[in-house]
Amino acid sequence: MRLLKLDNNSEISLKKDLTDKFPAYGMLSHTWGDEDDEVTFQDFKNNLAKKKVGFKKIRFCAEQANQDGLRYFWID
Repeated sequence: MRLLKLDNNSEISLKKDLTDKFPAYGMLSHTWGDEDDEVTFQDFKNNLAKKKVGFKKIRFCAEQANQDGLRYFWID
């Protein structure tokens, strides 16, 4: 399982694959938009995520998780 994390600089990063010890995290289930607008795993790996329209949903989830006292989050 891969989680996203909001760091102290308000940057969102993809965390290493977790297999046994999971931190508390928030979850976002969303409606998929146009395929070209949605952020993929590869977009994060290639530093292209912020350029996609769908990144707004990820930013929203990060900020909501942070308001709820969670640093980690997962999006389906």
